[in-house]
Amino acid sequence: MSLENLIPFLRENKLFSQFSVDELKKILPFIKTLTFQKGTWIFQEGDIGRELFIIKTGFAEVLKEEKEFGQYQELGILQAGDYFGEMAHIESEKRSASVRATETTEIIAIDLDAFEKDRTLLNLYSKLMLQIGKKVSQHLRKTGDRLIVSLQEKMRLLQSFNQISKTIVHMFIIAAIWFNIAKLIEIFPSQKAYIDPIFTLILVIFFAASVTYIIKSSGYPLSFYGLTFYKWFRYSVEGVIYSLPFIIFLFVLKWVLIHQFDLFKGIPLIPISELKENYKSHIIIAAIYIATTPIQELIARGFLQSCFKNFFQGPNRGFMAILTSNLMFQMMHTIKGFWLAIVSFAFGIYWGILFDQQKSLFGVTVSHAIIGVTALSILDFGTLFKLAS
Repeated sequence: MSLENLIPFLRENKLFSQFSVDELKKILPFIKTLTFQKGTWIFQEGDIGRELFIIKTGFAEVLKEEKEFGQYQELGILQAGDYFGEMAHIESEKRSASVRATETTEIIAIDLDAFEKDRTLLNLYSKLMLQIGKKVSQHLRKTGDRLIVSLQEKMRLLQSFNQISKTIVHMFIIAAIWFNIAKLIEIFPSQKAYIDPIFTLILVIFFAASVTYIIKSSGYPLSFYGLTFYKWFRYSVEGVIYSLPFIIFLFVLKWVLIHQFDLFKGIPLIPISELKENYKSHIIIAAIYIATTPIQELIARGFLQSCFKNFFQGPNRGFMAILTSNLMFQMMHTIKGFWLAIVSFAFGIYWGILFDQQKSLFGVTVSHAIIGVTALSILDFGTLFKLAS
């Protein structure tokens, strides 16, 4: 190919767009064309070379060798019109990276050292270096912007790692206390009915205080944990509406159990007489349950689920956060009974999905309170759990 045929291509390139045809003709003696087959090195890191390369056709990849592992890290992809290799000439250093053709690639190589030494063309050399300097400056600015974004992402990851590490440590401490004291209570079975609720309440409050500390020191806004009044009324109403199908399901489930299984025969669908006789205690228990529901939801959804979602990566991180937080919460319920743990896990998945959609604790707290009071007080599923155990 005649080198003069390269002039139209060079004039379209940003480096030479300010050069006239006559000026480009004077540069042609320092230019040669090269063709590299797929997988061929154009140059390698550490090579000595002073040429500026421009891709005419094809593609090439820029690689940096990780000497510790003997592997290459891709830094970028070059295509037609891109230029590279100028830094070795500017710095008078060896090649700082490697470039390899990813398909058959035609390259225009300009010998910058020879071009610089021709004093008759000093003005053209200066003109070219000025254009290269502008491009290097733009590249450095873009690199700086990308570096800032990368550092911000790393800071975010470090923040999430710090958050999740605190979460895991606190969960282990709480779980250890929970299981050990629960086993200790079993030593005094006659006092269990009195000690167990008090112990549970104290531990829940302690857990809530621990969670509050992590939330305040995390650096994340309260809204990150669902602590926001944004659309609180709408989400609360949705919590009521979305709970109705589950309440109907609980009624149907109990009806089926007491009519189809001998173990539960004779148990009323709604223990009205027992509710009337002990209405004060039922009201107190329901009130305590409703009062502690926001704390439970703050721990399970607002804290655990939000932390895990912030930690996990990928398109399924929401589901993984819901699953993981509920598995941890189910573990805490297991000490109270197998069936209670299973039911709490099933409803926990639903509340996790609702929280993931609303990003607020109002809807899940209202739903949890309604379903919990209906199941444990009105329908007395606690008796069924005891019989099933």
